[in-house]
Amino acid sequence: MISKPFDKIDLADIEDLIEQEVSEKRTLDYKEKLPGKGTDEKRELANDVSSFANAAGGDIIYGVSEKLENGKKTGLPDEIVAISGDETGDEAIRRIECVIRANISPPPRVQTKEIPVSGGYILLLRVPQSFSAPHMVKTQQSTRFFSRSSNGKHQLLDVHEIRNAFVASEAITDRMQQFHQNRLAKVVANEGPATYLVDAPRIVLHILPISAFGRPQASRLTTGGLLSVGSCFHPPVGWSGSRINCDGLLCPYSVANEPTACFAYCQVFFNGIVESVDAFHFQPGTSAHLLIDKFEAETVRAVDRYLWGLRHLGIEPPVLILAAVLGAKGCFMQRDVLPFTERRSPIPIDRNNVVLPDVLIEEFDEAPASTNNNQMRYASDQLQFAATAIRPIIDGIWNAAGHPGSHHYDKNGYWSGADNF
Repeated sequence: MISKPFDKIDLADIEDLIEQEVSEKRTLDYKEKLPGKGTDEKRELANDVSSFANAAGGDIIYGVSEKLENGKKTGLPDEIVAISGDETGDEAIRRIECVIRANISPPPRVQTKEIPVSGGYILLLRVPQSFSAPHMVKTQQSTRFFSRSSNGKHQLLDVHEIRNAFVASEAITDRMQQFHQNRLAKVVANEGPATYLVDAPRIVLHILPISAFGRPQASRLTTGGLLSVGSCFHPPVGWSGSRINCDGLLCPYSVANEPTACFAYCQVFFNGIVESVDAFHFQPGTSAHLLIDKFEAETVRAVDRYLWGLRHLGIEPPVLILAAVLGAKGCFMQRDVLPFTERRSPIPIDRNNVVLPDVLIEEFDEAPASTNNNQMRYASDQLQFAATAIRPIIDGIWNAAGHPGSHHYDKNGYWSGADNF
């Protein structure tokens, strides 16, 4: 797989693969021509795509020939062979996506891109590692499962391998949940990366890329890469700088009159996992309360930034978002935008730890926050992707205080929570 965010791949990257003689492998395949329209060609396409989805994901590049040795393909790229003819790039993409939907169950998520070249185009097809593997190729005669071998060829799985594939898919989910639970325990015990976290209820949010838990695991992010997007990963409430630690990048938040106390932090791990802990929005006192409106607006903005930062670092979806509220029993919810006498919810949170619904994001926003990581989005109309994605989490927090859901989504699902902040 080309180690670059999909939307940033261009002709220079393809030419670099040829110049560097990057061979076909488990995550990369070269095809001189587009798949044909016959039954055998459709089956071959389904075999290729499903094998990537059932393994570590990968890229198929149509329009690059392979070098030959004694008449046999070597797996090494030779030259660009522009795709031309009656079928446009858009038409080819629609046809390929139709074949995938019709012949693979469940259909894996794919990304497609036409790259113009002299005399035609190259077609890039990316198959991310799948959260719902294994994927089955279905034909009129049979059903089969394929995976990808280290030499860049798809291979038929036997019964034992199919069983292992199902077990491995469940194991990824189990490992994600176990990581989340282990980190929650550390936050409760004040064993997180930020020292002197204030003694208050905490809201913990994890963004877990599947690539961090698959086999093989994701490549380790560089310190330079993390620092380049450090401003994307500050906690919802703000930040007081960032620094590299043993786990990756830490962005803590403190206030001027209490410089030794930490009110929130965001930890980005070298494998792309994001951990955000917020104790700031719970106001202390005899009846602690959560400033829900401001918290909601800043959390949606934070998730928008986090997803943009991951995309910029080359982390591919899907990602799983897990969240919980810790130490919140007896706390009230307080509205920021209502008259003072109507602000506090009459019902306190009835349990110490509130486990919030999981959210799976299979696509990142096609319109990233900004090309400049210091110019993030703030207005409600710019944040609809993040607000829609994490609505189950936001509604879950409101549910904990007796509300049917957030007051900031209208009947059509439009979120207006950032209008006042």
